[in-house]
Amino acid sequence: MLIEDSIRLSLLCDYVSRSDVVAIDTEFAAERRYYPRFDLLQVGTREMAAAVDVRSKLDLSPLIDLLTSPERTVLMHAGEQDLRIFRRHFKKVPARIFDTQVAAGLVSFQDYIPLSGLVKDLLDVELSKGETLSDWSRRPLTPQQIEYALDDVRHLFALYDILSDRLEALGRTSWLEEESARMLSPSGTLGLDPMDQWQRLRASRRLNARQLLILQEVTAWRERQAMAKDASPRYILPDEVLIQIARKPPNKPSDLHAIRQIFARTVQQLGKDIIKAVRRGLERPEEEGEALLREAPFAGPPESVVMLLELAVMARAQDVGVSFRLMTNRQELGRAAARLRAGHEVDGRIASGWRSTVLGTLLQDVLRGEKAIRLAGDGETLEMVGSPLGDGG
Repeated sequence: MLIEDSIRLSLLCDYVSRSDVVAIDTEFAAERRYYPRFDLLQVGTREMAAAVDVRSKLDLSPLIDLLTSPERTVLMHAGEQDLRIFRRHFKKVPARIFDTQVAAGLVSFQDYIPLSGLVKDLLDVELSKGETLSDWSRRPLTPQQIEYALDDVRHLFALYDILSDRLEALGRTSWLEEESARMLSPSGTLGLDPMDQWQRLRASRRLNARQLLILQEVTAWRERQAMAKDASPRYILPDEVLIQIARKPPNKPSDLHAIRQIFARTVQQLGKDIIKAVRRGLERPEEEGEALLREAPFAGPPESVVMLLELAVMARAQDVGVSFRLMTNRQELGRAAARLRAGHEVDGRIASGWRSTVLGTLLQDVLRGEKAIRLAGDGETLEMVGSPLGDGG
C-alpha cells in the first residue's frame, strides 16, 4: 500500500498503535549530497506493510510519535543511515531498536550480511533485485518499486523471531542492547565533529605536526562547506587536494592553481576561504600538532603489528561466532597496539562491554608472545594456540 493521503495515513497509525513491534526502512539518495535526500518511508507490522510518500504534504508527526514511543520496538536492517535520517528530518529517533544486521553479526562470524542474503539464509526466500538502482525521487512510483520497497520490511519480523531466539540461547541479548544504545546515541548518528574529519584520511599518517594542523583546519572548513551546500565533501575538494595543501601550504589563492584536481572555478569562489583555513593551521602552536600526531588514528605501531592483532581477533571471532567487523576495526587495533606497547591499558569500546568479554587479554597475550595464530587442520580456519609455535604450542 502506498500512502499519499491522510485517510490511509490514519489507517497505518491505527495498525502501528496496536503493535508493540514495528518495522521500518527508508529509501534515499546520497550521491553528491551531504544529507541524503529522503524519498520514501516504509513501515510494517505483522499484519500489513505500507510505503509512505514523505515528499507529499502529509503531517507525519502522529506516525513518527508512534514509531519513537518507548512502548514499541522498531526493527530495521543496517539502520544507522535510517536513524540519521530520522534525527535530521524528525528531530528524534526510536526509543528501542532491533537491527537484524547487527543481531546476525552477534550470532555468526559473517560480516555485514545484506538483507537479501540474510533472508535467503534464514528464510530461504529470494528477494527481487530489480529496483536496486531505482530513482526514488521520481513520481509516480511504479507498482514494482512499491513492492520492492515493502519487501525491505515484510521479512524483518521473521528474522526478528529467529535472531531473538538465537541471541537468547547464546546469552547475547544484552550484547545487542549494548549495540542498540550506541546506535541511538547522538554520537552514533551524527558522525564526527568537523575538526575530527581529518582522521578519515589515511594519507595523514605521512604528515608532520605542522602539516596535520593545516590538514585539520582545511578539512574542517571543507566539512562545514559541505553541510552548508548539502554536497559531498569530496565534491567541494577531493581528499588528495587536502593532503597536497597540507604538504605544501599555499600563500595566496593563485597558488592553488598549481594543484591538480582543483578547478579554476573553485579557486575563484573559495580560494580566499581555503587560504584562511591554511593560515589558521600555520598560526596554531606547534604543541597542538604534536598532540595530533600522538592521537592520530594511523600513527603508532608498524602495519605488521596491527595485521597480527587483526588475525588474532579474526581467530577469536570465528571461535566465538561473531562478526569481526562488528567487533573492531584496524583503527581501534592500531590504537590498542600503541597503548599496550607504551605500557598503557587498552581503552575505547573494545575495552568495555561484550567486546571486552570476548577479547579478554587476547591482545596483550599476542603482543607478549604468549599466544600465536595458525591455520587449523581444515586449512581455512584460524585458531589460537596457547604458547608460541616455536615452543611446541
